[in-house]
Amino acid sequence: MAEVTNEMLLTAIKELSGEVLSMKAEMKEMKTDIAGLKQDVAGLKEDVAGLKQDVAGLKQDVASLKSEMAEVKQDIAGLKQDVASLKSEMAEVKQDIADMKKDISSLDSNYGRLDDKMDVLFEDIFNVKADIRRLKKA
Repeated sequence: MAEVTNEMLLTAIKELSGEVLSMKAEMKEMKTDIAGLKQDVAGLKEDVAGLKQDVAGLKQDVASLKSEMAEVKQDIAGLKQDVASLKSEMAEVKQDIADMKKDISSLDSNYGRLDDKMDVLFEDIFNVKADIRRLKKA
């Protein structure tokens, strides 16, 4: 076996010391990187918490909008019933107007006949008066 000399040991120790120093430098960089990553993670956690709050707010907004939409649908249904009722009432009013027009037409016709009868009666009265005058003179 070859004999290990002090020089060989010193050379090996220097090489190992260099590697140790290099590893310490790498470890220091890694610790810095890890600290940066921890800050990034903390920032991301804050972002996630903020987004969760936003999502919760949006869920409340959606629930509120759904409630309002249900109310609007009920209002629309009520308005549709009102429109149907008004259409029915309007049809009744139109029928009433048509009936009144018929009644007015009938009254006009009756008035015309009465007017004609009055004319005949006045003529008869005039003739009777003329007959009475003639009889008185005779």
